[in-house]
Amino acid sequence: MKILQTLAKIPRQLRPRSPPAYSVASSQSNVLQDFSITKEDLKTAYLSHPIVNRAIHFRADLIVARGFTLEFSDPRTKEIILEFLNDTKFNSPFNSDLKAIIRNACIDCDVFGNAFHHLIPNKTRTKIVKLAPLHPIDVDFQRDAQGSIRLDSTGEPVGYVFRAGTPEERKFKRSEIAHLTFETIGDELLGIPLLLPMFRTLERLANIEFSISQALYKHGFPTRDISVGDPDHPPTAEDIEQVAEQVKNLDAASEYTHPYYFKVSSIDPKFPSNIQNVPEFFLSQIVAISGIPRRFLLGEEKFATSLPALQRNLKLMLEPLQARVKVWLEEQIFRQVLDIRKCDGTVSLTWSPILEQADPQLVRDTIALVQTTADGKPLISWEEARERLKLPKSFPEPKLSSLQRLYSERNPSGLYLVEPHGELIWLRRKKAIVKSVKFSSHIGEPLFLLSGKYCYGIIRLDSPVEITLKEFRELTPKHLITEDERERWWPHKKKLFYYHFTIEKLFDPPRKWKYVPGIQNFVQHVEF
Repeated sequence: MKILQTLAKIPRQLRPRSPPAYSVASSQSNVLQDFSITKEDLKTAYLSHPIVNRAIHFRADLIVARGFTLEFSDPRTKEIILEFLNDTKFNSPFNSDLKAIIRNACIDCDVFGNAFHHLIPNKTRTKIVKLAPLHPIDVDFQRDAQGSIRLDSTGEPVGYVFRAGTPEERKFKRSEIAHLTFETIGDELLGIPLLLPMFRTLERLANIEFSISQALYKHGFPTRDISVGDPDHPPTAEDIEQVAEQVKNLDAASEYTHPYYFKVSSIDPKFPSNIQNVPEFFLSQIVAISGIPRRFLLGEEKFATSLPALQRNLKLMLEPLQARVKVWLEEQIFRQVLDIRKCDGTVSLTWSPILEQADPQLVRDTIALVQTTADGKPLISWEEARERLKLPKSFPEPKLSSLQRLYSERNPSGLYLVEPHGELIWLRRKKAIVKSVKFSSHIGEPLFLLSGKYCYGIIRLDSPVEITLKEFRELTPKHLITEDERERWWPHKKKLFYYHFTIEKLFDPPRKWKYVPGIQNFVQHVEF
């Protein structure tokens, strides 16, 4: 009886859990089958489409770009892991270091949804000496005769199977394969490729590109309409065949001589208008799915946004992916390397910060030097301040430097909008601002939102996008400027500038400020 009581005290989590009565994972065959897409289709899309190829490479590069550090619990653990990394690099056909291995695994995950690496031991099975990538096309879970994934007594997969394009297969235990995924649904075990939600978009875009190419070709080489003979010169079958042979290379000929009763004309195809805007819808979807800012993916400065906004977006995208890679390395690779050497130590991977922060005290001291004057001049210039903080001397866009932005956050300028447009932003109805001027200053910095005698909060302007009057009318639900207001404010302007903005803070209730009549756009010093 005492023995039974003692056993009952063993924590429940230490006992093997029973397999679930039903699991989506156990019956999952392949998410691609639901969309009639094969892994080969994904590979072709990745290799053939330049924008997708760039997006996937860019994501992988961003994940590893800032690097990482490994922390070890004890010297022996450090020695084992460093030896493993050296062996892996030496035994790899490409001399791949850990950073390259991570990058390639990220590419596999984005293209196929999964990355598989085989942990290969030495002949005596006393240590792991190689980390070999397996092509995701050839790897699957071990399945039973009905096609369901085989699970062990704990509800985990039994292992993997590798088929290199032949009927023969090689089976692996679960511990022999390091399996990385980025996106999954529920308890499904196979990952979802980044390419999957954009695949049909890519197909449609490819069709559009083909159609545009054909239209351009037909426009340059139109179909010829040739009439042979007239009522006075009825053609024979031989005449028609002879003329058909003569005009086969008509587009390459510098001249074509024919009797007057031959008529040569062209069937001009209808050339689509605004042909450069046709792929825009599809490209926007690719940008949205990949998470890569448009300015990086397409190299278009027109769609540039403020640097802080880009950094925030990239940080939100990268951190979950880096967390997945961290668990993959620590639990599926390093843990196996240590276990085979009978080492209980631990390894922790720490990613370098995505956004590098300057030393706050150094920034404060530098700003103080800029603000302190002697004989009417600052002790150091903004250029010298940037050099002191090792900031770039020039920027790709005409915007404030980081130091000036830090200063402006303490003393924001104000952006004035004609009533009631400030209040419309405060009510969260107005989503964009339109001006007739392209601002190069105050972009990305905090600005008091002024309208009439009230300050409604603090916003940040994104870089402007030039729009036509037609686009102005189409975007009316965003900026809420009426046609009467446009004609009254900018009667002769054919081009306007569209500004997205970010709301930093809204004042509730709005605060009164010392309004000065005649304000146009910016107020350098806002007094309350």
